[in-house]
Amino acid sequence: MSDTQQSVSALMAYWNTPAGQQVWQRESVMLSRMVAYKGGRLLEMNAAASLATPFAPSHALRWAPSISTQPLWHADYIADGRAQPFDDCHFDTVLIHHLLDCVDQPHHWLSEAARITADTGRLYLIGWNPLQPRWPHCHRRHPAQRRLFIRQIRDWLAFVDLEIEQVHYCAFSAARCRTASWAEHVGTLLDVPLAGSYIVSARRQKQYIVPLAKRLRHRQLLSLGAIPKGVLAPMPSTLTEQHRTDVDCPTTHSTPSRPSGHHEQH
Repeated sequence: MSDTQQSVSALMAYWNTPAGQQVWQRESVMLSRMVAYKGGRLLEMNAAASLATPFAPSHALRWAPSISTQPLWHADYIADGRAQPFDDCHFDTVLIHHLLDCVDQPHHWLSEAARITADTGRLYLIGWNPLQPRWPHCHRRHPAQRRLFIRQIRDWLAFVDLEIEQVHYCAFSAARCRTASWAEHVGTLLDVPLAGSYIVSARRQKQYIVPLAKRLRHRQLLSLGAIPKGVLAPMPSTLTEQHRTDVDCPTTHSTPSRPSGHHEQH
């Protein structure tokens, strides 16, 4: 078993604990408040129960890293998070739940998630807050390999042409006591960056208007292998004249027409 699969399995086991269930519940409530557009296509990459149940559209997909975890998560497909089997700008909402804190090469996962997010869609990232102090009754035994700062996520998002729209904090304490409930209520009301988790909502920095004919030609070039498939695959406007000529204007052989009034001599 690879390190990524072990980390995801440990994360899955954490959500079955009482502390993990409390954190999951508070993250689900905060996420349902943040999601403005509750339609279109949704992709959820999550190692716990679905967080998108209150606003999940009819076209919702769940991801799984392996065959063994697919029936447990009720996933719809299996794939590597660094190579999603979807076209560019395919989903209106993409949700990544604590996976960037546990997997290797998290910036590659983020780049792939940005690629499949629509130009008018939203990318939601949920992670562990590195600024959380050691509150009393605060459980910090979660299987996170790292804690990503907001400024680091902002730099990664800028590289893939995304910007942070809003950030909210939740899960100020995972304990089941009156003090924890009061701290959760006050912390959520003030939205202070001292919680256990944060939820980042990201969108496109620039809204590109691509004609339908150009998108169809881009898919045709991908199928022919004229351009590489990935995040940095160019749109047809940046292709060389050779690729445009090969696809749009195929070479044909025709005989020149004879001038009128010309008669062959036998």
